[in-house]
Amino acid sequence: MSNPIFAMPIEGELLSIEQVSDPVFSTRMMGDGFAIIPKGEYFVAPFSGTAEVVFPTGHALVLKSEDGISVLIHIGLNTINLAGEGFDILIKQ
Repeated sequence: MSNPIFAMPIEGELLSIEQVSDPVFSTRMMGDGFAIIPKGEYFVAPFSGTAEVVFPTGHALVLKSEDGISVLIHIGLNTINLAGEGFDILIKQ
């Protein structure tokens, strides 16, 4: 199984996962990753794949690559508390 090629899902500044203020992410409880301080408005898929999970609140989703690698994309910190406010979901599971 090869690693998927990632494109930036949004324009912005790339940060190490350790720099995220939420310990759930910075201690890698959810797995390895990175963070982006967004400068854009729209998120796009970072690779070709299938939406395995789309949270009804729009703040997170899981994409599965054509090679079978699943990736969690989480938008913001504590954004689940927004209950979907400010998110327009344009994909379906």
